[in-house]
Amino acid sequence: MSSFVIAELKVFDKKTFLEYKKLVPKTIEAFNGKIIASRRLGIALEGNWNPEKIIIIEFPSLEISQEWWSPLMYFKIREKSADTKIIVI
Repeated sequence: MSSFVIAELKVFDKKTFLEYKKLVPKTIEAFNGKIIASRRLGIALEGNWNPEKIIIIEFPSLEISQEWWSPLMYFKIREKSADTKIIVI
């Protein structure tokens, strides 16, 4: 069954984040994943949720999404450029 990584990002260093953004797609592809949504300024249908950016990545299974996340070598770059909330379902 497919698994989805959902990330909410608030970018505070755009230059560094662009570096991260260039590197990550190759890691997603290596685990047979694909970005299925990447949107700025979503529309809240209920509640007071106003994320700056949402990204949804699909992987073939929960195990594969966790394998992708575990060795993510670019974590330090993301940490220096954006505040994130990330879940996997």
